[in-house]
Amino acid sequence: MNILFLPLEFPVWKDASKWGYGGTISLVEAITSHRVNVFTVPTYHPYGGHIPSFVDHIRSLCTGMKFDQVWIEFVHSALDDSLLNWLRETVPVRLGWSFESLEIFPEEWKSNPEGCRKRELHTQQRLPWVTHLLATDEADVERIARTTSVATMAFPPGFAVPRRCVNLNPPPPSTDQALFFGTAYGERKQWLEHPVLQGLLGYRAQSPEWSTQLPALYDQLHQQIQGLLVQPGVNHEMLTLYQNALLTLRRECFDLWQTGLREGIATVNLPQRGKAYAGRVVESMAAGRPVIAARMVDRTRSMMHFEDGKEILLYSTPEELAEKIRMLQKDKSLAQAITSNATKKVLAYHTTEGFLGTVFPWLQGRASTTY
Repeated sequence: MNILFLPLEFPVWKDASKWGYGGTISLVEAITSHRVNVFTVPTYHPYGGHIPSFVDHIRSLCTGMKFDQVWIEFVHSALDDSLLNWLRETVPVRLGWSFESLEIFPEEWKSNPEGCRKRELHTQQRLPWVTHLLATDEADVERIARTTSVATMAFPPGFAVPRRCVNLNPPPPSTDQALFFGTAYGERKQWLEHPVLQGLLGYRAQSPEWSTQLPALYDQLHQQIQGLLVQPGVNHEMLTLYQNALLTLRRECFDLWQTGLREGIATVNLPQRGKAYAGRVVESMAAGRPVIAARMVDRTRSMMHFEDGKEILLYSTPEELAEKIRMLQKDKSLAQAITSNATKKVLAYHTTEGFLGTVFPWLQGRASTTY
């Protein structure tokens, strides 16, 4: 089997650091573990305009190649109609990965109207193009089934992690606080400042890689490659060198991210706009820390992935979150049990290698649409 993989990347680490590891070029290591051939051509988030990328040269790079499948990031990647039409004519199975809900909520239009317009446009443009869609929001599966013939499957909460990243012997925490990692927008800021959580919940706005040269190296790599991409002579050697450097930087940054996740006694997933568990949930479980997450009352399938009180702790109010943190502070054996149970669940169901073991048969029509 031959796959053309067009992962989403970013030209600067400030933006790239916010995109989950499993949703980037790093997925290549899981794809190749299934002994399939993959040719990878990263594309970029377009932001305010065109950014030179290897996708600009994809026709020449793919000369003489034939693909059974093409995989794209569905919502944000810069793929124009000409490229999509060419792929429609040449590749029979076309898979989109949607890492955001296809339903846009009023608060999103208010906070990011331009981003919402692009998201809506890309959905309209690409939904007729794909033959299969992996949706992070379980509700998208039913919505799409009602209006299209696109085969759709919901994928795991927060996607998944490579098997090699699951830590079975984590070191002890360096602080007795539970920690939140991420952006403190809107309601999250109020949670972090809530009186009952003071001294219990800490905040980390940046991952440990920011104290290294890795972000600068990532930015330098993209500055250099963009200069070369506007010149003639773009070839496979340049693409391979870029990808190898990018994979190394992504891997080293993710290893440091997981090191940061192990700093606290637990990772807290605060209420979020996304309609599935954030990546930090599965990533923290793999790193060897218990997770305390906000309940999602309208996403029952997503909530069923981890059992409350056994593999995860759930909360609805600041007072309940404070109570769960104190439980873990006082009962180390409970923290260890939840960590152990969650790690076993991740190894059994939420590694990228394991998930793709479900995706490949589904794409070939040999499996159900339930993960």
